[in-house]
Formats: sequence, C-alpha cells, structure tokens
Amino acid sequence: MSKGHASTPQLFFAGYNLSGWLNKMDLVNRVGELEASDFSAAGIKRLAGEPDWDLAFSGFLDEDDTVPAISKINQDNFATDNRILTICPKSGDDGDPAYFSQGMTFNYEHGLNKGELKTFAGAAKCTGTQLWLGTIMAAGAKGSSGSGTIRQLGAVTASQKLYAVLQVSAVSGTDTPTITVYVKSDPVAGFTTATQRIAFTAKTAIGAQYATPVDGAITDTYWRINWVVSGTNPSLTINVALAIA
Repeated sequence: MSKGHASTPQLFFAGYNLSGWLNKMDLVNRVGELEASDFSAAGIKRLAGEPDWDLAFSGFLDEDDTVPAISKINQDNFATDNRILTICPKSGDDGDPAYFSQGMTFNYEHGLNKGELKTFAGAAKCTGTQLWLGTIMAAGAKGSSGSGTIRQLGAVTASQKLYAVLQVSAVSGTDTPTITVYVKSDPVAGFTTATQRIAFTAKTAIGAQYATPVDGAITDTYWRINWVVSGTNPSLTINVALAIA
C-alpha cells in the first residue's frame, strides 16, 4: 500500500473548477440510521435508511476580475437545487477515482480578519441524488474531436444503472466552439462493435450535465468516451466520470 498526501484534489461545481481557491474539503457519505429494536432484542437493532451526503469546503478568496470569482459562482448557484458536483480525491486525471452527485449549497461564509488572508467556507448537501464513486474517463482541454482510453469497468447488471456526469470548466475560440460528448461500450477490448449509451447535450459554455441514468442489463464490459469538437481554434476543458452501481 502506498500512502500519500492530498496535494492536488479537484472540485468541480456547476462546471466551474473551484480547486484554485480551495485548501480543504471534507466529504461525508452516509445512510440514515433507523432504530428497530423490539422486545426480543438483546441490544439495539439498527437498519440502514436513505442515502445522504454532505461536502464542506473552504479556502482563500481571490476576487480577480479576469475570472469568475468564487463569491459570484456561489451567489449564482446558492440554494439552487440539482447543482452538479464532481469531487476528485487525487488530481482529476484520466483513470482517477471521482465522486459525483447533484446537491445544493446551504451556507457560505467569509472570514475577514485584519492582517490575515481573506477566507471563505461553504457546504453542499444531498437533495435527493445519491453520491456515486466512479472513474474519470476523460479530462483536460480538447481542441479537436477524439476519444479517450478504453477501460474495462465491467458490465451493468439488471439491478444496476450506468451513471455519468460531464463538467465543462473552460471554453475558448470563435465561431461558437462546441463539444458533444458520448459514452460508448463494447464487449471486446478492441472496441470494434461499440454501442452508444449516453449522448450529452452539446456544450458551448461553462456548465455541467448529470446524464439520465441508463438501466441494466448491459453485458458489455469495456467503456470509452468520445467527443466531437467544432468551431475556430476551439479549446474546451472537460471532466467526464462514469459509475456503475
């Protein structure tokens, strides 16, 4: 086992990469605890309730007018349901693990102390969508059409679903730079008979999409992301994560 420190985690929120402002994240994934003790119990009986999660984050303010400031991002999305989050415990690169879900920010605080750096803190919580642990299948700036690495994530059983999330965190170029992202699967590693499973809405601006979950059974075990890019000198930075659960 190799241990390491958390040097470059990533947090994507509604398309924005907040990592440059953050220096701490605390993610808690849980289920409700239901007591079910009866007279026959030698001790307290408990059952698992509904899934729940919350994310606390904090960092340093940098109100640079050349980029959307953290305060404005929060203001534009504050107390709004179904904001899409992707939490990358490592670096947010291809093949890394990632948690993702939809939630809402319920509080946002500023710390203003004389002689000290300006700080902020906030929290996002579950509003009905479970937290999924998946794999990043594509990440980084895309300037032309292409495809990601083929990964053997496994089949989707009849009791499972395929979940996917797309974050677009930067867009540049002219003539409406656009990216359309697809999730495909194949029964063999050579990807010779691929089937399209998800088509994300074409993106022309910073934003995110939580795909409609796809029901199993899907017997294919190999998965890949494809993207189509258009525009003049386009560059669109994406992060795509998949989970089977």
